[in-house]
Amino acid sequence: MSSTLQIKVPMESSYKEQAGRIYANLVKTDGLPLDHSDTTSDLTHKPQQFIASQCSSSTSTLVNESIHTVSSEDVPELHNDGPTEQTNRCIRILVSSKHLCFASPRFQEELLHLNTKAEPVNVLPCNLTDLNAVYILLNILHCRTRQVPRDINLNLLCMVAGLTQHYDCLEAVEAFARTWLENLQDCFPTACSHDLPQWMFIAWAFRHHGLFRLVTEIALRDSTEPIRTKGLAIPAGLIRTDRQTNLCNSSDLINKTRQFRIEEILISLYERMEYLLDHESCCSDCDQLMVGTLIHQLKPRKLFPPPQAPYKGLSLNAVLKTVNELKESRCKELVHGRVGCSGAKCWLIPETRTLLKRIDAEIVGLRLGDYLVD
Repeated sequence: MSSTLQIKVPMESSYKEQAGRIYANLVKTDGLPLDHSDTTSDLTHKPQQFIASQCSSSTSTLVNESIHTVSSEDVPELHNDGPTEQTNRCIRILVSSKHLCFASPRFQEELLHLNTKAEPVNVLPCNLTDLNAVYILLNILHCRTRQVPRDINLNLLCMVAGLTQHYDCLEAVEAFARTWLENLQDCFPTACSHDLPQWMFIAWAFRHHGLFRLVTEIALRDSTEPIRTKGLAIPAGLIRTDRQTNLCNSSDLINKTRQFRIEEILISLYERMEYLLDHESCCSDCDQLMVGTLIHQLKPRKLFPPPQAPYKGLSLNAVLKTVNELKESRCKELVHGRVGCSGAKCWLIPETRTLLKRIDAEIVGLRLGDYLVD
């Protein structure tokens, strides 16, 4: 049994929020051989412009033709420039229903509800703007492994990950994902950047435990504000997205952990300052000098007066480094010889330095297994 996967690519949209989205639906073509070429009128009411993997026919066959990934010149560029007249390009790919059903429960569910007429289109993942991702996935599901590239860039890999999640076909794609990630190891992130959510989503979608631990530790240590998800379906609880702002709200784990750890450090600093003001640690001269030294060093580092949650612009690593680099007061040089105190308690922030070591040891990447439901 064969089916046709019909993909609509909106060139321009009459609705701003729909511009640049790609739609796809399966059309049942029972009894047709896989080398059969449909005419345009079979599946649509009005003639439209079609492209099909560098072929002149309106239908591309996954078994008897060599389907190559389309180049950037073949794929229409997607824009989101506001209300304009809607124009669609379509691609029709004749696919094997058996192959799709075997690899993907989502495809199987869609095919069970199909009739001979075209069903309403399904919206594909919103980050899908390159049709090469569709061709890669279909070639994998049809066991056309020689047509699958072994090296792909980050953006394309993220789109394939989105399709893999959308169609629930990880088992079929997982081996290729390992190869792609091995070939991208030199590009793995080392600091917080705009593409960190993509790496996080890829690690989760392809169940790569090492990469997931790496990127979540970077996010915990280096993020300075809630992480933008770019519409990626990162698991709830790790990053929970506000649909309107595309920002994580206060309940996401990474941002909450960042805020909690920074707050721990600030509380320790100011408890030490209060203690020096209210109690005699060494002698009054030493205590006054330590308070002045502490405030004098914290103010240019924007830690005095104490910043307030959500600590926007402050990363955990920056606070750890800044506080750890605070210099001791000059009590021994300026006070001890004159007043004769022992100086045994003249340490600027002893408890805080102990806390810094503990926090630095405890901040590690998250375990992927904690966010898997299967």
